[in-house]
Amino acid sequence: MSKLVVYYSRTGRTRKVAKKIADELDCEIVSIRDRTDRSGVLGYLKSGFHTIRKVDTDIESVGTDPGDHDLVIIGTPVWVGTMATPVRSYLGKYGKELPEVAFFSTQGDVKPQKAFKDMSALIGKTPKATLILKDRDVDMGRYGRELSDFLRALR
Repeated sequence: MSKLVVYYSRTGRTRKVAKKIADELDCEIVSIRDRTDRSGVLGYLKSGFHTIRKVDTDIESVGTDPGDHDLVIIGTPVWVGTMATPVRSYLGKYGKELPEVAFFSTQGDVKPQKAFKDMSALIGKTPKATLILKDRDVDMGRYGRELSDFLRALR
């Protein structure tokens, strides 16, 4: 089964998890590149505003056709309770091509949130598995058991 990890990361946390997943599954990994500057405090505020308004952003071509894979694992930070704007743009652009999917997120807290529900609704697919990780657990590397459970569901 061919797998692909696609992620967006503003702070590096989602990238850290995406790389770990790709390494464990020995699969290709692709970063969603946003052409909007989201660095610093103004970038943070702009990101929240765009998320609330469901604004699409200009993303670079990922160079990999997700339809060439059997499973696409999509990672997003959670902004204002839902997926990051660049992930929304990716799903809007490639969502109909996606085969089976799985989702993971990094976020400030593990409260029930609607990111995965919104992602599923946007592409019309239910994920095979989901993983929610707290930012502080990612920072400290304390997510091994949760990650193992997620990976087991994907194998």
